[in-house]
Amino acid sequence: ADYNIPTAQYKTVFNRSETLHYLNSHPAPIVIKADGLMAGKGVTVAMDDKQAYDAIDAIYPDATTQAPCVIEEYLEGEEFSLMCLVHEDQIIPLPIARDHKRAFDQDEGPNTGGMGAFCPHPLIPQSLVDEAMTKIVKPIINALKLENIRYTGVLYAGLMATKNGVKTIEFNVRFGDPETEVILPRLITPLDEIIFKLLKHEPVELEIDQRACLGVVLASNGYPGKTETHGPIQHLDQVDSMIYHMGTSKQGDAFINQGGRVLCITALADTIEEAKVRVYQDLKKIDAKQCFYRSDIGSTG
Repeated sequence: ADYNIPTAQYKTVFNRSETLHYLNSHPAPIVIKADGLMAGKGVTVAMDDKQAYDAIDAIYPDATTQAPCVIEEYLEGEEFSLMCLVHEDQIIPLPIARDHKRAFDQDEGPNTGGMGAFCPHPLIPQSLVDEAMTKIVKPIINALKLENIRYTGVLYAGLMATKNGVKTIEFNVRFGDPETEVILPRLITPLDEIIFKLLKHEPVELEIDQRACLGVVLASNGYPGKTETHGPIQHLDQVDSMIYHMGTSKQGDAFINQGGRVLCITALADTIEEAKVRVYQDLKKIDAKQCFYRSDIGSTG
C-alpha cells in the first residue's frame, strides 16, 4: 500500500472483536491470513461465512487472544507465479507457472502449500507478465532500496490476473514450491551459471526448453491437518518421471512418508496434457497407502 503496488483491499485486525466487527460488513467470499510462520497453511479462502468464522475461531479461540490477522478482499481471476532472480538492480524473470493450492479435486478443501503445478501457463499472455514486471516486481525491488534493503536472492510473486489488471497475492523471498519443480526442469542454462553471472553484474541470457512440465504432489493422508506418517512407499524404482523428495525418510532400504507433502512426480512433454498423462501413469505405479494426490492437476479455467 505504501508504494502503490496493486494488491487486494485489506484490513489488519488484532483480536476477535475487531475481526467479527469487520466481517459483519464484509461477508464472504473473503480471505483470512494468520500472522506468523504457517508452513503454507496460514491462509483461509472462505467461500461462505461459516468458513470465515471457523478460521476466526482457530486464530482467536477466546476473547483475550491478541494476534495480528489480515483480512483481504477475495480476488477473482487466473492465478500465476512469477519468480525472479534478483541482485540489487538486476532482475531475471523465470518462466511463469501455475500451482493448485486446494487439497482436493475441483479446487475443493483447505488451502495447502501446493498440490501440483505446471509450466508454462497457457492462459497468461506475455503482456500480463510484462505488466507484472512493470507494476509489481520492479516497484517492490525499488521499494526495498528505499527501505535501505539491498536484496539478493529469489523474489517469488504470487499474482492474480483480474479484470482490473494483475494484482499481488503474496511475496516470498525463496523458491516457491511446487512451482520450482516444474520451472527448473525447463531451464537449459545451468542455474549456477545464471547466479554467478548475476553476482558479477554480467548480462544473462536464459535458454528455456520449449516443452511443458507438470508435477503432482503425493501428500500424507490428512494433509494439511494432522497427517498419517511412517507408511511404506514402494515401487519408486518403476517410475520413469522425475521424483522430488519433499517429506520422506529412509527406514532400512525403504522410503516412508515423513511429512505433509511427500513426493512431487514431474515430467516434461511436448504439451501439458502429455506431461499430465505421463505423471499420472507413474503415480499409479507407486504403492503408498497412507498418501493421496489430486487427479486434476493441469486443469485450467
